Amino acid sequence: MPFSSTNHCHTTPQKQPLIRNAKISDVSELAETIVSSFYDYSGILSWLYPLLQFTVGEDLRYRLRSNSALYRCLVATTNGDRNKYPIAGTVEIALKASFWSSEPQYPYISNLAVKNAYRRQGVARQLLTKCEQIARSWGYDTIELHVLSHNHSAKQLYLNIGYQIIKKETHWNGFLKSNSYRLLLRKKIFSN
Repeated sequence: MPFSSTNHCHTTPQKQPLIRNAKISDVSELAETIVSSFYDYSGILSWLYPLLQFTVGEDLRYRLRSNSALYRCLVATTNGDRNKYPIAGTVEIALKASFWSSEPQYPYISNLAVKNAYRRQGVARQLLTKCEQIARSWGYDTIELHVLSHNHSAKQLYLNIGYQIIKKETHWNGFLKSNSYRLLLRKKIFSN
């Protein structure tokens, strides 16, 4: 319970998540985290959930095994021991080719997902900060990502930490949900 002038209880401060590189042994939990964060297959469509989780897991496994120097999948765990504590969230960063930019490639963030139990505790922000550090180490000074227009909490997080909306794009989901589109966001990152 948060501290207020009428309530003298304090919450225990959250420890900063530990950010590490994903391992093949994480794939199943990462796939579940991504699918549960981005898709709602309840009711009659619930039979699709395991299939989607399997597909996402195999795709992630392929990227992890590629061992590309310009791809990273990160994991946020809840506490100190890298192997003992559960995964709170994940994100991927890779170089993406661009047809409309003057740069042939740029760092792109995808699949930022945080489990419901760990949301609003700084996990997403820590994962994004680590992605920015990685992009700088690759020699880039900007980073990009997409967010769906109806994902207000994610959009607000990105805008609060310096991302700017570059472009509004149609999205396949727009056919299913009225007024749904993707926003391309970019952040200028500076060396420390």
